[in-house]
Amino acid sequence: MKNIKYTIALFLILISVVACVRKVVIDIPYEGDRITMYSYITQDSNVYARLTKSGRQIDFSGNFTTITNGNVMLLENDITVATLANTNINGANWYISNYKAKANKTYTVKAIVPNLPNAQGSDATVSKAAFKIDSFYFKPNSGMGNNTTTDFVRITIADPATENYYLLKIFKADTNTAATGPRYIINENSGSVRFIATAIAETQDPFEFLDPYGVNELYFSDAKFNGKTLAVKLDLDGYFSNGASDNKIAVILKSISKNYYMHRVSADNQNINSGNPFVEPAQIFSNIMGGYGIVATSADSVAFKRKQ
Repeated sequence: MKNIKYTIALFLILISVVACVRKVVIDIPYEGDRITMYSYITQDSNVYARLTKSGRQIDFSGNFTTITNGNVMLLENDITVATLANTNINGANWYISNYKAKANKTYTVKAIVPNLPNAQGSDATVSKAAFKIDSFYFKPNSGMGNNTTTDFVRITIADPATENYYLLKIFKADTNTAATGPRYIINENSGSVRFIATAIAETQDPFEFLDPYGVNELYFSDAKFNGKTLAVKLDLDGYFSNGASDNKIAVILKSISKNYYMHRVSADNQNINSGNPFVEPAQIFSNIMGGYGIVATSADSVAFKRKQ
């Protein structure tokens, strides 16, 4: 009899709990369509900007409404220096200036589009990174990958005693015999080279993203080696043959602004956390007033080396 009473009591409790569960619909206020602008400004290069329109409904296909009727202006230290022309490059719409970004300047990209709020973003140019390639060599493969040899590159970064951020990429290189004599050229058509980066003499490795299978590019801050000289070993896993026709390398070390760095870190965090119910969604960093996206600056330093 006592068990029957407990069963009935439990049944009544379950009914009351179910009765208290209600579907709650939260109506998130929508601020309206906005311009989404991406402009990565590289020193000594023309300025590129891409515009799309944000919307209330998320397009999971990755196809966003491209804006082709915008008026996009480039300001240098608050003075208009160029209007970016609407140009189609390999099927993608870009706004491009015929004006090249300079050192020690602050640039603003401003977009005006009919029926949308104006949008603009600003960033100051950064100093070029100081680095060199110390060596480029190969050894018999010790187990990484299926290649018979592993290529190694050692570089040295001379970091100033200020807050700095970097982006590292590697490409195969070639030589071109021109009227002025042989010179190195970067073979970007073959794609960037995958690598694993290791700080040689640091007790705290400065690289935030360490993939055991390597990366095609690596961004990092100088928080753990500020004002010091950083020696780095790069494992390339046999991307290069041992013949004379495939033994040259190009290392690009971009000095990037803090805005550039924060945007890349937040975008990667969002991709990593996507679909994980136990992690708070990451919001992508934006410095666009009146819209979304990023205007960020960088400066390229390039070094070449022939395999020893």
